[in-house]
Amino acid sequence: MKNKLIALLVFCVAVCEAQVNFEKGYFIHNSGKRTECYIENLDWRSNPTAFNYKMKVDDRETRMENIVSVSEFGIDNESLYRRFQVNIEKSQSVTSYLQKGKNPVWKVETLFLHALVIGEASLYDYADGNIIKYFYETKSKPIEQLVYIRYLAIDQEHKPGNGSVEGVQENNQFRQQLLNAVKCGSMTEKDFTYLEYGKNALIKHFLAYNACGGAQESVNYNAAAEDKRETFALRVLAGAYNASASVSDPFGYYNLSTDLDQTIFKIGLEAEYILPFNKGTWSLFANPTYQKFDPSKNYVSLVTNPGFDNDKQPVHYTAKADYSSIEIPIGARRYFFLNQSSRIFINIAYVIDLSGSGSIVITNSDGLANASKNIKISSRNNFAVGLGYGYKRFNGELRYNFQRQISSDLMWDVNYTSIGLQLGYKIL
Repeated sequence: MKNKLIALLVFCVAVCEAQVNFEKGYFIHNSGKRTECYIENLDWRSNPTAFNYKMKVDDRETRMENIVSVSEFGIDNESLYRRFQVNIEKSQSVTSYLQKGKNPVWKVETLFLHALVIGEASLYDYADGNIIKYFYETKSKPIEQLVYIRYLAIDQEHKPGNGSVEGVQENNQFRQQLLNAVKCGSMTEKDFTYLEYGKNALIKHFLAYNACGGAQESVNYNAAAEDKRETFALRVLAGAYNASASVSDPFGYYNLSTDLDQTIFKIGLEAEYILPFNKGTWSLFANPTYQKFDPSKNYVSLVTNPGFDNDKQPVHYTAKADYSSIEIPIGARRYFFLNQSSRIFINIAYVIDLSGSGSIVITNSDGLANASKNIKISSRNNFAVGLGYGYKRFNGELRYNFQRQISSDLMWDVNYTSIGLQLGYKIL
């Protein structure tokens, strides 16, 4: 069953990768010619250097343009990219990758910059992995990077040569840049003193500047994109699973072996955070659910007692499980949108199992001495994979939970697995 489900997931990915999303847009060629088309909207996390498009949305042929031949492209009412040749410094803000010293190291590059605000003063961003930089231009000032650098300060006075690290400091030159070039009459120096180098703070500043003094209203592309983006979902869940516990004595002393099977029901919640890139196709989720597994089974085994009268004789047993827990799968999900209302998704999760007290009791009903066993349950964690379909507020998912050991007795192997269908309804 596990191999079949994994094969089904791979097939789903292969089929659904063809389900791309082309949206109404345009691009401007170097010659100045504007071409209306449908652009594959990948909601790029890192700034692109090329894009795919179709002349008609139902065309089978997909074409490509790149930064060499196109000066601008956009998706209607959502995003705009413009080509610039800029001086850029690419220092990182992650502590383990900080540069030594506050001075920027410039490189000349040709980039598609992503427009955030367009107006009297315009704001753009550039992203490459965990590197995020902001650029600005005004009617009188050409494009320029806003300089912000987290760096390791060097004490040159007490140790000549390479110096010694004093600590993490910040070069906040961007505040002076904005004070000089993006300041209107109602703004004071205090408005710049604590201005943060972040998307929301900078957008707010540029919108305020463009609205100052009756200036022409600006276009906030970030707001347009955010209005279309869902960021969080909360669902109630209920599911039915075929659960199984294989029970075995590794040493075969009691010659006890059986599988306990039961259809169980799970109820719970799912909180999902949709990641802010690639058109909401990736998300992170956690869905705590409660389950109870308490099957019983009568079975017959054969005694292996060479030299005794009951050797190879049938012995009767009853196996009874009592296992309840709260499972908390935490994982990642990939969506493949079929249209505005329906979607297919796959996910993988690490399942944290919070089990209470429990046991599996094997009882001999023939009165044999030392032929019964009480196995205490102490659950481990495991992984799970799922394949699902969603329509509007409803989700249905086939999920396979890989086996996990639930025995606290190292002399016994008790491996628990389950596969089932769970349904979800979005309440937020």
